[in-house]
Amino acid sequence: MMVDPFFRRLLEILYDRKLEAADEIAVIAQRISAQTANRRSELTLPGDASVLANLAARYNSPGIGTIAITDRDGTKWIKAGFIEGSIATEINKDGSVSIVSAAAGAIGLEALIGQKGGARTLTIRMPKTNIYAQNRP
Repeated sequence: MMVDPFFRRLLEILYDRKLEAADEIAVIAQRISAQTANRRSELTLPGDASVLANLAARYNSPGIGTIAITDRDGTKWIKAGFIEGSIATEINKDGSVSIVSAAAGAIGLEALIGQKGGARTLTIRMPKTNIYAQNRP
């Protein structure tokens, strides 16, 4: 989103061109900020304690490896590869519940909480597929 206007601004400065990209960058930054605020308003942060209490400490998936749920200073945290942050919860339109990593930055993780065959599961929805992580009792 910000890459094209950023490079355009760089070229404007390097080649002493008419400065137009700064306005575009400001508009994009405002839009991103508004989208982030709107998304956070849909979440319960910190996450719902009764939901978080039922999460397993570890989930495993052949596709992504280990997802660890830990306590840090009285707050639940998630670590899945390079994604790490406190956990928010979200009630989905169908009444199901998801956990969402809520750390600073644009990369996050959203996983639907469930059960399958007596094991607690997290389903990470991807554009073309779903990745399942499971805690074996």
